[in-house]
Amino acid sequence: MKPLRILLADDDTQIRTMLRYFLEPEHEIVGTAADGETLLEEAFRLQPDVIITDVQMPRLSGLQALWRMHDIAPRARVILLSSDADPDTMEAAFAGGASAYLVKGLTSDLRGALRSTIGLLHTNVTAPANSYDG
Repeated sequence: MKPLRILLADDDTQIRTMLRYFLEPEHEIVGTAADGETLLEEAFRLQPDVIITDVQMPRLSGLQALWRMHDIAPRARVILLSSDADPDTMEAAFAGGASAYLVKGLTSDLRGALRSTIGLLHTNVTAPANSYDG
């Protein structure tokens, strides 16, 4: 199966490095971003299959970027990572089209959770990002 092309966004360099370590070589990390504005620029330029982004970032939050992602990279699936388990933030993320929301501090096996989530997305990556079977 062809590896997914993934864009990573987090303002913490160590988190971006850890995510890359978790995901390579099974998937291709096509780019990284340290803030929300750069995330949007890179998403437009790279057109990744999956975007993994932190919620809290400078210049533009991952949540704000998510709401603009539909026009910039419409086929990309977005996984939000956060240390915030606030239900309102989670609700806003899913309302904005997030495919998943993982809480860093509550997920004991972040690597396993990411791999499972990406594995599920991998089987559906050719479907429209906002498809609904209901």
